[in-house]
Amino acid sequence: MLRRIVVIASCVGLLATAAPPTSAATTPSLDARIAKTRRAVVAFGTYEPARPNRAVRVRFSHDAGSGFKLVARRKVGLNGNRDRDGDGRNESRFATSFVRPKTGTCRVVVIFRRADRPAVRDEEIFACGRATFGTGEATITGDHDPVVVDLLVAENDEQRAYGLSFRRRLAAERGMVFLFDGDTTARFWMKNTLIPLSIAFFDAQGFIVDIQDMDPCLEEDEPCPTYGPSVPYRGALEVNQGAFDDWQVEIGDRIEIAR
Repeated sequence: MLRRIVVIASCVGLLATAAPPTSAATTPSLDARIAKTRRAVVAFGTYEPARPNRAVRVRFSHDAGSGFKLVARRKVGLNGNRDRDGDGRNESRFATSFVRPKTGTCRVVVIFRRADRPAVRDEEIFACGRATFGTGEATITGDHDPVVVDLLVAENDEQRAYGLSFRRRLAAERGMVFLFDGDTTARFWMKNTLIPLSIAFFDAQGFIVDIQDMDPCLEEDEPCPTYGPSVPYRGALEVNQGAFDDWQVEIGDRIEIAR
């Protein structure tokens, strides 16, 4: 997401603090994430090793300009007992939502406590609001049938910084285009971005100069990797990862944006 653009310019794996590890097999791991919908903040994630029928404590606070104030606290059950990420440890999942303030700063704290060891805690602080975007259409031409992509358009600093943050899905043949007033070398990152993406960078004439795949930034990836071409560019188009390959889109193809 410039989806957080970094210039490094300016989501959600949260940094976990846990008891000093005894071994990789026994160290608890709380992976909490955040998504923002039109009306809600959704806190969800996993705890390892699995603790079905136990619960995490989730606190939601809001800062309207005079400091954080607790809005709600909730006990949320852990469910499931599966090794979904293939790391050899079963995990339990949790999810809950809160009414999303339209402005200010939000904070979500997730805590798991056991009597026999220190608490495991994750925290995320983020802008409560969601950026609004214009719409448009991209037509990609080359040695293939023309490809038409429905667009959200990010053309100012706030929109480019927010990008596709916190979205949990992106429909096929939809994407987001990032437009700049002049050539730029700004780099993209995937903090707070929950879905894998492919990005095509194009020049002032619309010709694609580079295509890269970008994966969500996980806790172990901090600091998040950044992505960008080796030459200045004028715009960038993000779609679901692998879509450009499916469409046979290549470097040298041309992107035309209609508003």
